[in-house]
Amino acid sequence: MGELAEKAEAAGFDGVFLRDHVVRPSAGLAVCDPWIALSAIALCTTRITIGTWTTPLARRRPQEVARQAVALDRLSGGRFVLGAGDADGGGESGEGDGRDGTGGADSRDRAGGLDGADGTGDAHGGDGSGGDGRPYAAGARGDGPAQPPAGSTADLPDVPRPRDAVLDESLDVICRLWSGERTTHAGPHFRIEDVRSLPRPVQRPRIPIWVAARPGDTAPLRRAARFDGLCPETSPEGLRGMLAEIERRRGGLDGFDVAVGGPPGADPAPYRDAGATWWVMRFPDTVGARDVSAALDRFDARPSS
Repeated sequence: MGELAEKAEAAGFDGVFLRDHVVRPSAGLAVCDPWIALSAIALCTTRITIGTWTTPLARRRPQEVARQAVALDRLSGGRFVLGAGDADGGGESGEGDGRDGTGGADSRDRAGGLDGADGTGDAHGGDGSGGDGRPYAAGARGDGPAQPPAGSTADLPDVPRPRDAVLDESLDVICRLWSGERTTHAGPHFRIEDVRSLPRPVQRPRIPIWVAARPGDTAPLRRAARFDGLCPETSPEGLRGMLAEIERRRGGLDGFDVAVGGPPGADPAPYRDAGATWWVMRFPDTVGARDVSAALDRFDARPSS
């Protein structure tokens, strides 16, 4: 994975994201740990954004995710983005039933990335015009609002499901631990008593968080409006509706990343016109490293942006 990421960076890609799976249903499909693999990728690259796509926080302890994320953020020199989902079909991008998590990757209109925590990969074309690859993501570098504008979520009609509630509280705990300030938290799922978690991330005010979402569920949109990006599984028209709701809650979309994707050769233009800022080209789950490497050979090297 480190060698593939290094090759992707040299080819002009902008991001490498790994799926946060524990296991995969496919018989005989090898799965590596994405957080350890991202450490190798951080050391093999200097420019591209790296991250998980996505981490289902309902099966993780937030204090561990917070520490791992800071370690990768510092190891990479501030290039880490946390993709977050609830591991449920309605709230997390990708496949899975919530027991093993899902993931993906994406890259900006102008660049690309790699994806595959299981040794598979996705590549994103440098100009966003299609090609062999899959989703990648790069975050807003923490310059988006940590909370929505006052009053923007007061009229929420949705009632969080159990996984939604765990995800929301996990994100709150993680952000508070990233602050480096002494933290006390007493919630329905987690308790913190006078803890100060150091060091802080390189990125300020915190590591960017991108939220996975699918149509028909308001909880992920409410969640995404609080953070830095959206990773939707939807059509261009569905994306327009999602972004309209997020814009209403945030008061604007400045600095907000939107990562979408499709199969090799798909046209990103309808999604770009709908407001996407990143295009993700997707390989099948079972693609091998050799195929990913061959796909990267088809992209010209370009200077770092």
